Amino acid sequence: MAEPTEVRVYRGQSVEIQLRAGGRVPGPLRYLIRSQPKQGTLGEPRAVDKNSAVITYTHDPKFRSGADSFRFAVQAVDSPVSAPAEVLIHVQDPPAKLETIPSLDFGEVPSGSHSRQVISVANSGGTSATVTPSVGLPWILEDTSPQTVQPGKAHKWTILFSPTSQGNYSGEFRIPGSPAVTAALSGRAVELFSISPDGPLILSTTESRRTSLTLKNRTDRPLTLQVSAPAGILVSSTVELPANAEASLQITADPASVTSVSGTLLLESEGFRKEISVRSEAVQAILVATPAKGFEITVGTSSERISKSLILENQGGSPARLGARSPIGVVLVPDPSSVIIAPGKSQTFEVSFEIAGIPMDASNTIEILSEQAPTLSIPLKFIKPESAASVSTYPSPPSPPVTSLPTFPELNETPKESTNDIPAISEIRLVSQQPGEVQMAWTHPSPLAKSFVLEFRSLEYVDDNSPPLSKWTKFPYARFQEIKGEVVATMTRLPPDSSWFIRAVSLDSQGKRSIPSESVRISSPPHPPRPWLIVILVGVVMVGVVVLVARNVLQARQTRESDEATRISRLEGE
Repeated sequence: MAEPTEVRVYRGQSVEIQLRAGGRVPGPLRYLIRSQPKQGTLGEPRAVDKNSAVITYTHDPKFRSGADSFRFAVQAVDSPVSAPAEVLIHVQDPPAKLETIPSLDFGEVPSGSHSRQVISVANSGGTSATVTPSVGLPWILEDTSPQTVQPGKAHKWTILFSPTSQGNYSGEFRIPGSPAVTAALSGRAVELFSISPDGPLILSTTESRRTSLTLKNRTDRPLTLQVSAPAGILVSSTVELPANAEASLQITADPASVTSVSGTLLLESEGFRKEISVRSEAVQAILVATPAKGFEITVGTSSERISKSLILENQGGSPARLGARSPIGVVLVPDPSSVIIAPGKSQTFEVSFEIAGIPMDASNTIEILSEQAPTLSIPLKFIKPESAASVSTYPSPPSPPVTSLPTFPELNETPKESTNDIPAISEIRLVSQQPGEVQMAWTHPSPLAKSFVLEFRSLEYVDDNSPPLSKWTKFPYARFQEIKGEVVATMTRLPPDSSWFIRAVSLDSQGKRSIPSESVRISSPPHPPRPWLIVILVGVVMVGVVVLVARNVLQARQTRESDEATRISRLEGE
């Protein structure tokens, strides 16, 4: 009897099926195919032994997976044909089969740069496969998410070769499984050029803030280097390097940049790049004095005190902490030892000269000291009255009837902004001066000027460590009158033997201010000696003494007369 059986086969593939017969087998058997399969074809049965044979079934791939079948019967010699038996064939999709190239060479890559290659993995199996490949450094997968490869399809991955130093590299692209799918990876990292020195570059003031780099081409072909530097550092933007040759790259701090600069110098060619830190030190402090030629002081009386303004400006790139050495009798306000001048800033000092305490030596100087800048010497020249009457800086009383007062424009610290169209008063002239009162005059600046204001300068000290603040305040005791186009201003209630810095401002009909005039200095002289006052005082005292004596004599006489009348009246009564 024919025995039924079951087999499995992958779609589109072949399988050998064993046909067997049961019972007593007297001799060779014949295998008869009673029905053909619908999704495949059968070969001819081949006897294996007296009770079995094999037949090849080939599945047609155009059919989907599922089930197929055929029937067979057996017949012995001189015996009837057996009943048919069924062979059931289970058709299955073949498993996924992933394939890729055996190796991938990335070639020569500049160290510090990277290159890309694409690797493809195909699925020649019958089912899809979801895979996650991996690589080792210096290779990097651009996409590391799981990917599904459909049957008969392929998927591509991009691999980056990113070496950080020169040398030969090998690795593996791997998809886990049984068996695993792998591809050998290889690449070489080369250094296109080298730089020396490769440490930090410091552009110091002792080296005029410049240095150089030596660049060497390590390839057999010419290279063009692109160079970039931080702001404040000057360098050539491109450098041509012949094959296997060296070149020098000059690096200089920008002269216009006086402060310190730090950053990264970048050199790049064909994707290969090198970075080196660079720093430019700040230009040392540079102190400049105004007036630049120093001071000429006209000496009047031995007790005279003169004040002048000194402006120190730091034109360097570092802050300057000040100190000072000055002759006896010369005082700077504020104290320079409490002052630090930042780059690009200035400081105004008031220099007072006590003439009585200064030795008249032409070599006298004020020395401004700073650890961050060279010593600045400010010469002092003292001129005696007989030789310097024509160049006297300040007027001394008695003043001439009309004298132009000297100006001090450096004291006008308020920005010259006008809120009207009246021009600034150009010249202030001294008319007269006496103890407690000074009279000045100037040309009427414009018909738009309806009134005037006099302002005096004062210094306010915030604390001991800060320079004084200059402040302009309206002088309250001033009278103005116009005489033939001239404005005469009278200042009263001035303390005798005092000096003031004054400026004038014009006001229009709406009270808007003009630009202030330049500052002038006025002086209120001391009271002259007054001998007649002493005579009057002595006379008053003497008159008082005479009156007092006369009153005492009169009172004594009246007392005696009263006593005598009392005595006589008593005697008459007795």
